[in-house]
Amino acid sequence: MNSNTLARLGRGGSHCHGFSRVDLACVLTAILVVIILGLLALPRTRESQASCSNNLRALGIAFASFAEDNANAFPHMLSTNDGGSLEYTEIPTANSVHFGRLDQYLTTAMVLNCPADSRDPAPRMSALENRNISYFYGLDGDPNDPRSLLAGDRNISTNSEWVVSIDQSQEVAWAAALGLHGRRGYLLFSDGSVTNVDTLGLRQYLRGRLGPDIRVVLP
Repeated sequence: MNSNTLARLGRGGSHCHGFSRVDLACVLTAILVVIILGLLALPRTRESQASCSNNLRALGIAFASFAEDNANAFPHMLSTNDGGSLEYTEIPTANSVHFGRLDQYLTTAMVLNCPADSRDPAPRMSALENRNISYFYGLDGDPNDPRSLLAGDRNISTNSEWVVSIDQSQEVAWAAALGLHGRRGYLLFSDGSVTNVDTLGLRQYLRGRLGPDIRVVLP
């Protein structure tokens, strides 16, 4: 085998081909696009979480203002004759009724809608329906109990229709399938504070409360 034959084999005699420069450029471009898209998604996720937290803080201010104008009572503690929603506390579909009593203290119905939720916000408070709301309403919120639960993300899952219980048999959890913030959620307390917890944190809070079941109305 002469030198010319060896040269030809070296150039084309092998069937094993590596990446060409074009192939390599395509792969690197695809990887770069994935990285860029991931980085672009992070700010939107953080923005939606911040907006949701701000929504609940605004709700806390609305609750406090309502209580200040109504003898230290939240809507569910006050009769409908006095502008509250007490008569609706036994109706499991009355979420929008309870939140609707805050209409004088909320500048927009969008406060009741989390940006991460697939639901559309109501155009105005007078048109508010359950399908426009991202948050559950806490029926045991009490102005005299700072750590009582006023509201929180709707993606809470229990083995009952509308009552969250501190009973160990209740498998309370954040339902990732409902969207919002995956397996985490926000809670609003009667003192106006907002916290973000995972399922373990949610269960720990419920078990740490003394007294009867903690009742919430899901939208």
